[in-house]
Amino acid sequence: MTVFAFTRDASVRTIALSATVCALSTIMGCKAPAKKEPPRLAVILVVDMLPARDFDRFAKHFGDGGFKRFMNDGAWFADAHFSYATPSTGPGHATIATGTVPSKHGIVHNRWFEPGSIKPVNCVADDSMFVTGTARTAKVIAASAHRLVAGTVADRLKDQYGQDAKVWSGSLKDRSAVLLGGHNPDGAIWWSQHAGDFMSSSKSLAELPPWCESLNEERFIDRFFDKAWDRALPEEAYAECDEDDVPYEHGRVVLWNNKLPKRFDKMFIKEHPGYYQRLRASPFGNELVFEWARRAVVNESLGADDTPDLLCISLSSTDVVGHFFGINSHEMLDMMVRTDRQIADWLTFLDEKVGLQNCSIVLTGDHGTGMTPEYAQKQGLGGGRVDVNDLFYKADNALRAKFGQLEDGVYYLTAVDLPWMYLNDTTLTDKGVDRAEAEELVAKVTRENEGIESVVVASKLSGRPAESLSPLERAVVNNIYPGRNGEVYIQLKPNWYKNGICGGHDTAHACDTHVPLFFLGKGFRKGRHAERVEMCDLAPTISAALAMPPPANATGKVLRKAIK
Repeated sequence: MTVFAFTRDASVRTIALSATVCALSTIMGCKAPAKKEPPRLAVILVVDMLPARDFDRFAKHFGDGGFKRFMNDGAWFADAHFSYATPSTGPGHATIATGTVPSKHGIVHNRWFEPGSIKPVNCVADDSMFVTGTARTAKVIAASAHRLVAGTVADRLKDQYGQDAKVWSGSLKDRSAVLLGGHNPDGAIWWSQHAGDFMSSSKSLAELPPWCESLNEERFIDRFFDKAWDRALPEEAYAECDEDDVPYEHGRVVLWNNKLPKRFDKMFIKEHPGYYQRLRASPFGNELVFEWARRAVVNESLGADDTPDLLCISLSSTDVVGHFFGINSHEMLDMMVRTDRQIADWLTFLDEKVGLQNCSIVLTGDHGTGMTPEYAQKQGLGGGRVDVNDLFYKADNALRAKFGQLEDGVYYLTAVDLPWMYLNDTTLTDKGVDRAEAEELVAKVTRENEGIESVVVASKLSGRPAESLSPLERAVVNNIYPGRNGEVYIQLKPNWYKNGICGGHDTAHACDTHVPLFFLGKGFRKGRHAERVEMCDLAPTISAALAMPPPANATGKVLRKAIK
């Protein structure tokens, strides 16, 4: 087990320095600085897929109590970026939690392929644990943060304030809840889209708390079944969007049409996974998570005493809607307007139960997204689709031509899982192929494909001085963790994306790395700041508000302009 703590020597130096400050203060007849009082409750609120580029476009439709409360009353860093090359849910939540990059925290993507294996590794799956929840979730794989190799804000809170400091984390996605909750939460809870239940794993909970069991058993989710998802704004407000019901939208994934309004009950019964998957792809998925969070605050007495607690919430439905319908769709505009209202309701609830003056709140995204390629083409911005299977077979055929044919079902590549290409370690070893030669050939062939902007061979970056690296190469270096990253990194051109889904992310372009970052409440001072900051700075900054050191292994800095 890894223990995240300061060394004894550092503690001794800190004590000695404190004693010196106190002595000098007494001699000079002035008081020592007052000890910073932490909030009773810190909240990390992540909106999955929140591109800064589109935030201003959405903002004119927001009310005063949600996002605009953060914009007007919080510390707003308008140019915050993830400084690595695979902006996506797993790495994003891990960086938010740890204050460092994938090369340090180990979560290089949502999934990866380990050398010698053709089976993808889910970044949080843990088959050594068992699922806790109702019988409906019994066959679901458990999850934990065992692949996260850095400490988190949650871990540091426990180190600093002991077990009386409570940590709860919740989301529809397992990786979001687990990574924000860290290594030792009181509870990391997520939702099964197949069973319609909240669940956890034995890593944090031997059984669900009664209040969470009640949320499952009373079938809170059923209240949405007879509802329709219709527009929250007058129809003319959506004129700025792409056409409604275009063929490249992917509502068909959950057997939905591509236009509003949408019904949940069409073709399905309440207990059908199809209904749950539709709920996840709608604003009502957020309602489910916020209801979980409200019950957590009340039943776990979060923020009820002077020992600070931490509540982490991640809203996954925005990401699902963005993937299915694209950032410029009617659905995404409506999703953001409804999310704004839900956040306003959440802040009102927090004010009533804890008092916002007792809370320190962070609001941000885990990644952005780009335009749907077809929409970009309509705007005269180019764009297109890349066939991932075509990339695989072109590279594999080139390797066969150079190094020899293989029997059926055996390949020189394991997978193309953009933005990474994974070579098959077993095949290369069996055939005696020089790895560097194979990597260079794959890179050469891949560069020739339409829609490819850059290709980087990861092994060629090793040992190079930082000043010799291009911005893209530096981002790739921040994504390299032994045994987890692929051998060849692919950067698509702007407004290009893979086939098979409407919208996405996973490039080092600003549309994917750039997210809004807000700090609101106790310990923070309002103001909008235009300078570029790194998302690694979030964890040290919320740690400063909590009057504690940053997480172990954090590489970010405290954003002093945010701190009172």
